[in-house]
Amino acid sequence: ARVMTTMLQAVVNEGTGARLRSQFGFQYAVAGKTGTTNNNADGWFLGYTPDLAFGAWVGASQPVVRFHSTSLGQGSATALPICGYFLNRVYRNPRFKKFKESRFEQPDSSALANLDCYDYIPADSVLIDSFLRLMMLPEDSIVRARKLELADMIITSMGEEVLQYTPRFFDQDRSGGVYLPGTIRREIIRLRNIEQKEIRRENRRRRQEKRKRNLWERLFGKKRRN
Repeated sequence: ARVMTTMLQAVVNEGTGARLRSQFGFQYAVAGKTGTTNNNADGWFLGYTPDLAFGAWVGASQPVVRFHSTSLGQGSATALPICGYFLNRVYRNPRFKKFKESRFEQPDSSALANLDCYDYIPADSVLIDSFLRLMMLPEDSIVRARKLELADMIITSMGEEVLQYTPRFFDQDRSGGVYLPGTIRREIIRLRNIEQKEIRRENRRRRQEKRKRNLWERLFGKKRRN
């Protein structure tokens, strides 16, 4: 439960629920999640603080009544503002001033160490997007060569350390590092392993060819024609 609360706090601090902070200025402990159904027919925001639970839904009795765009119909644009007004009214009420001091219990680091999450900042969104598109194509020698080229550019931009796995600890005092998403990191490592195998195979072929030439010269006293 503590881990889940920490994840839902991230939704408000840096995800789809961030409007609760930026637009409504709510600075107290809160966790929540937005929700949007197909065709923007329904929008939700459900959340809780250490002291209360709240939620809002915006929609119609028939799903044919809906917003024309996700920017208008998503939960962060429809239901979240209702919750924002509600929370501000509650926390401004002197009767509930103790709510301002409440904090969520933090999970211990041993539990968080098992999460396969990363703090990452893409160095160049164009490179990242191009690499992801290539990952969706059937792989042949041309696609692989292009992916290796992009991988080298990404590593040059972000640094070799981004290939190291680092679990994300939800410690507010810890500064975030620069890490690649796991799918890209694993693909780059796979491509590099393939490249190293091909290099070793080519070096082995050259050594074998050299031994054959040397043997030919010892047996016949002249260089072998290729």
